[in-house]
Amino acid sequence: MRTGHTPIVQNDNRHAGPPRRPGSGAAIAIVFCLVASAIIISGRYHSGYRLGQYVTQGVHSRVDFSYADKAKLAAAQQRARELEPRVYKRNPQFAWAQIEEQMRRWPEMLAGRDAASLPEAIRTSLDPAAMALVAQYQAPERKALYAQRLDTFFAIIRKLVVLPVDQHNQEIARHAQWRAPSGFAVRALDETQESVQLPLDRIFSLGQEGPLSIEIGRAAGEAFREDLAPQIAAFVLKTLQPTHVLDENATQEAQDKAATMVLAREGEIKYKAGVLIKPAGEVDERDLGVLQAEHMAYRGGLSLALLLRDAAGVIGAVAVLTSVLCWYILKYQPRIIANRARAIAIVVLLIGMMLLAQLAASGTRPLYMFGIAPAILTAMILAIAYDPRFALGIAMLLATLTTLALNQDVVFLLIVLGGCTTSCAFTGSVKTRGRLIEIGGISAMAMLAITMFSGVWAITGVQPFTYVLSDALYAAMAGLASGFVVLGILPFVEKAFRITTGMTLLEISDASHPLQRKMALETPGTYSHVLQVAALSEAAAEAIGADALLTRVGAIYHDIGKTKRPHYFCENQQSTDNAHLALSPAVSFMIILEHLKDGVELAKEYNLPTSLHPFIQQHHGTTLVEFFYHEACKQQGGNLAVEESSFRYPGPKPRSREIAIVMLADACESATRAMSHTTPETIAKLVHSLVIKRLLDGQLSECELTMRELDIVQRTLTRTLQSIHHSRVAYPETKGLPVAETPAVKAVGQ
Repeated sequence: MRTGHTPIVQNDNRHAGPPRRPGSGAAIAIVFCLVASAIIISGRYHSGYRLGQYVTQGVHSRVDFSYADKAKLAAAQQRARELEPRVYKRNPQFAWAQIEEQMRRWPEMLAGRDAASLPEAIRTSLDPAAMALVAQYQAPERKALYAQRLDTFFAIIRKLVVLPVDQHNQEIARHAQWRAPSGFAVRALDETQESVQLPLDRIFSLGQEGPLSIEIGRAAGEAFREDLAPQIAAFVLKTLQPTHVLDENATQEAQDKAATMVLAREGEIKYKAGVLIKPAGEVDERDLGVLQAEHMAYRGGLSLALLLRDAAGVIGAVAVLTSVLCWYILKYQPRIIANRARAIAIVVLLIGMMLLAQLAASGTRPLYMFGIAPAILTAMILAIAYDPRFALGIAMLLATLTTLALNQDVVFLLIVLGGCTTSCAFTGSVKTRGRLIEIGGISAMAMLAITMFSGVWAITGVQPFTYVLSDALYAAMAGLASGFVVLGILPFVEKAFRITTGMTLLEISDASHPLQRKMALETPGTYSHVLQVAALSEAAAEAIGADALLTRVGAIYHDIGKTKRPHYFCENQQSTDNAHLALSPAVSFMIILEHLKDGVELAKEYNLPTSLHPFIQQHHGTTLVEFFYHEACKQQGGNLAVEESSFRYPGPKPRSREIAIVMLADACESATRAMSHTTPETIAKLVHSLVIKRLLDGQLSECELTMRELDIVQRTLTRTLQSIHHSRVAYPETKGLPVAETPAVKAVGQ
């Protein structure tokens, strides 16, 4: 309770949970400082350029460096693939053994045979003289000689590699294209599946019979006499098929192996210090690689002392910002310092958003989307979880850290600050889903305008309009996307920060909620009571600027515990029978007391937000249950024979203005309902007496109500109750009057 604007009793730990540990807050701040510094320092190893960015001025190299050009390396690997000899396997549809077996039967086949009866290949290849010579080998003394000559002949021609015409032409074209050096052209598998490497001039094709006939003729000349050699060579040429065909799998494997053997230095390009490495214009993928290589070479050339000095500067700057952050939290949200869970949640949120901005925007063109969106997202989340002023301060800090981590300029910082300021200014009590989209749209328009104006800022260099428009649209998309993302993750935000948004409160305030239906069916008297209390509380909360929606919903559910034992509460008793008449005052008090515990259990069972639980626990504070206390005193024979503490609610006392208002409205509504005759004067006296009684009893000592606000609450409750219980005109008797002329009927019609 506060007098004026000075609190008499203020409990900063009312939401703190565990007792405050001074060292834990400092440890969390140190961890945040170190992690944020590490993120910023790691960002310094990025060149700061992005794919698709427009560079207004040419970039020159600061040091000598080399760049591993992927295109050059890929070209070297492709050349290695093409120069790698292709692998040919034996043709499964052809075998030298078939020709050899047929030729071994020639002496017997040609002896005494008519030439017309011979196979066409033999008939067209051997003339009568040649046939006669072959027939002479039929004699027993010449068979061995014939077999020896055949062995010699096939030992030579089996080594020939004859390819299909198309594949042979491909080999010629491939070597001509890549200007292959002299040496091996192909790999061929012989009959033993051994790999034989042959130059191009030792590979033949049926489409080029000249070289092939020469080779076969030479082999025939070495084995047979000159008069028989030409005919044998002609026969082999007519019956010959390609001896080898391309083995695609083995070729692919060999080429892949050859590509992997190409050293990375084959793709390196050397640059000297001072040379132009990127002219003004758009940064493409190769430019980005060159700029990053130059930056890494520059960082790698710095001495350890310079690197340590740079890191110390970053840590010092972040430490100052962290100190400002701690002071800001302590001043405007001290409960975060008292609650480690909330402090850790904020630190995780800030660190996570910094990492998200750095990782998502690394190397991508839409930096103005992925680099900006996390800060806008944080601003909206904190504005919902706490308040816009606090959210703006934290978002400004995050915007500064993000700008440092991404190596961006002041224009980027201005855009982020503009989006954060706009989103915080319009994010308050979110009561509809469309409101978040509206806020995202407003932030998008603000950042679009800032980006458009800053794009023509002479200090940063004039960019083409298309690039300025692209950045502006990406910034607008960041704002709009943040609204949709917050809309999707809002339930998780509520759980993480233990808050309840207006949307959730509106949803559970609907009369179709299962708990409200349960009250309406099982405890109609209590349900009527809580609806009246909700109306009174909402009006009083609005009058002093408290959270009217939270107050109304808290009032609706503050008595849900009465549904467990409804007949023990007078508003639900349908007859004159009182269930407490057969019980002692102490037992009756315990039953009445249980509705607080039962209410919390029901709230958990029906997943009511935790922000409503204090309304159930604290709406009676530590007040005295006067009826049963006096009954107990009467049984003991004296008015003060029983300790008051035995008949007081366990509390705690109301710890917020909203709960205090519900306490006062609950007492005033119940007492007014119990009055047999109400007038504006009696209601005003009753409300004043109840308010003063709660004040003097110390029930308002732990909330932040000022005396001025309490007076406004009292007058609002009085005025609302007087409106509810206003006197009505007594309708006259209708006996003897026609229905159409009844004054009451006329009054109703009016």
